[in-house]
Amino acid sequence: FDGTQWTTEQSGTNERLWAVRGLPGKDPVAIGSGGVYLQRADSGWIATTVAEGRYLYDLWDDGDSAILVVGYNGLILRITDPAWQTLSQGRTHWIGGLWTSSCGRTYAVGKQGVVFQSMGGGWQDISPELPDVDYTAIWGPGDDDFFVVGSDGVIARYQDGRPWEIWRLQSRANLEDIWGSSRGDVFAVGAAGTIVHFDGYSWETMVSGSEHSLASVHGQGPHDVTAVGLDGVILHFNGLVWE
Repeated sequence: FDGTQWTTEQSGTNERLWAVRGLPGKDPVAIGSGGVYLQRADSGWIATTVAEGRYLYDLWDDGDSAILVVGYNGLILRITDPAWQTLSQGRTHWIGGLWTSSCGRTYAVGKQGVVFQSMGGGWQDISPELPDVDYTAIWGPGDDDFFVVGSDGVIARYQDGRPWEIWRLQSRANLEDIWGSSRGDVFAVGAAGTIVHFDGYSWETMVSGSEHSLASVHGQGPHDVTAVGLDGVILHFNGLVWE
C-alpha cells in the first residue's frame, strides 16, 4: 500500500504468512509456516528457512535494533544483524502473540492460557487462571495496563496491582487481534467479522459490514483504523463507521 492503492508483490514462497514488520529505516520482513523468513529488497522478496523449519507465528521490534520472533513449542528468537539468538524453546505451549511496550518490556501469549513477561535474562509466567483459553494477541498502552484476547471470546486485562479483569463475549466468537489508540479506545477483531470496542469502561459490538473472519487490526489513531481478514477483506474505520 503506497498511501493510495494496493499492489500485489511476489513473495517467492507458497508457505502461509502470518506476520510482517520492519525496523525504522529498514525494509520489512515477514514470517510464516515451515520456518519461512522473507526479506524485502529492491529485487523483490527473498525467502529463506530458519529455526529448523519450525512454524513462526508473530514478530515485534525490540527497540530500533532488533526483531523478536515467536513460534512453535515456545520458540522465541531475537534477530540482530548478523545473528539469530534463541531466547526460549522447548516449552509445552505454542506462543502466538508478541508485544513490546514503550518501556521496553516484552510480553508473549499463547495456547493453554499462557502470558509471559520478560524479566532480565528470562521469562516470568503471569497468566490468569484460565488454562482452557488459547491466547492469540496482546496490546496495551504500557507495562502497567494491557489486554490479551483469545479463543471463546475471552478478553483479559492486566493492570499493575490489581487482579486480572476478565470478559467473555456472549457470541463466544474467537478473537484474533487487538489494538488501541489509548486506554479508552481499544478494538478487538475475530471470527465472522466480529469487531468489539472498549471505551475505557465496557465493551460494545460494532457493525463491521462483513462476515469474513478478521485476523488483524491496527491504526494511526481513533479515526483511522484498519482490519484485515479472510478472502482478502480490508475494513477501514473513519471514526464513525466501518467500510
